Amino acid sequence: MPSTKPNERSAIVVAEVHGMAMGLVVDRVSDILTISESLLQPVPEISISSGMRYAEGIIAQPDGMICFLNLEHMFEKVAAMQMVAA
Repeated sequence: MPSTKPNERSAIVVAEVHGMAMGLVVDRVSDILTISESLLQPVPEISISSGMRYAEGIIAQPDGMICFLNLEHMFEKVAAMQMVAA
């Protein structure tokens, strides 16, 4: 996915990935939710493509679906580079 320039709707989401705090620039944040892990459903096999390979699962909500991302998997290369640099 090509990067875009931050704008007035952009936000920085802070997450811990591989034991390291990271700031992720996102296009926008529409809501912040606390969701029980029991609501996480597996990603349907038919939807697993290059764009969905980082999806840990999906969560059905009344107004649509939420894709739950596995940031540890998404940033595996970052962790590998840290180990090489150490």
